[in-house]
Amino acid sequence: MFSKLANLVLFFRADPLYGVLYGVICLIGTLIFPEPAYKDSEKIIYFKGDQFMHELETKKHIHWIIEFYTTWSPECRHITPVFSKLSERYTLPNLRFGKLDAGREPNFAEKFRINTHPSSRQLPTIAYFKEGEQVTRRPLIGSNKRAIPFVFSEENCILEFGLNNIYEECKKNLGKRYKETTDASKNKDE
Repeated sequence: MFSKLANLVLFFRADPLYGVLYGVICLIGTLIFPEPAYKDSEKIIYFKGDQFMHELETKKHIHWIIEFYTTWSPECRHITPVFSKLSERYTLPNLRFGKLDAGREPNFAEKFRINTHPSSRQLPTIAYFKEGEQVTRRPLIGSNKRAIPFVFSEENCILEFGLNNIYEECKKNLGKRYKETTDASKNKDE
């Protein structure tokens, strides 16, 4: 967008007719070919209000990977495909993925110390919650109270959050939990 505006100014300086033509072409191109909207995975849960805190407090056996996002941030829109692919690949009954709109829920953004100002580099933020507590998040906040840049690629998220290890741990715990449930139901039947 910035480069289009810069080109528009340069065309106007060369000849106002070129500037008008370039502006019209850019406008038509934007209307005909808008930025594609990526559809989120069906496995992602959208939280509103206190629903997120309720889930963390009542279902401590569930591990959560949460994306704090805003609707107006282009960076948040750009990681949507990455977060959706991760949710498709790693979701289990005890490992779930969710999203919370930090722009509409500023009290939660404040609680988790996420700056939602338009110039903030903290959006999007992905956090990992285990037993109701935040374990890690990206981007990290440095000693100067600024976000340390993080590239939200599928590989980086898997590596930084240790998703393969979390997945294996949850899968193992799921097997134990299933076995305990079936043993308890067998004992009831006897």
